[in-house]
Amino acid sequence: MTNVVARNEYQAKRLASLEARLSLDTLEGLEIGACDKPTVPSERRECRFADFRSAEEMVALWNLSSEAVCDIAYILDRKKCISQQIDDRFDYIIACHVIEHISDPI
Repeated sequence: MTNVVARNEYQAKRLASLEARLSLDTLEGLEIGACDKPTVPSERRECRFADFRSAEEMVALWNLSSEAVCDIAYILDRKKCISQQIDDRFDYIIACHVIEHISDPI
């Protein structure tokens, strides 16, 4: 199995798991760290994206297609609490591929 196929299958499983628990069509979500493989696809406008890098920085850093990278609504400062940076409220938050970047998650 190619890496692209494996990543696409992983993305589809994450979305199916979320849809089994939530009615995404009626909820507003936030996904942190989605880069080019968001759990909720970019064309679904009820989910916004946050990262500590801009889309342009991710494209340049990892040589990604600019069309593939999510529109980043919130560029986060790692040194500040997210609640101090985002005033909006969401029905759900996804933080996929985040915990491995936290120095002391406990």
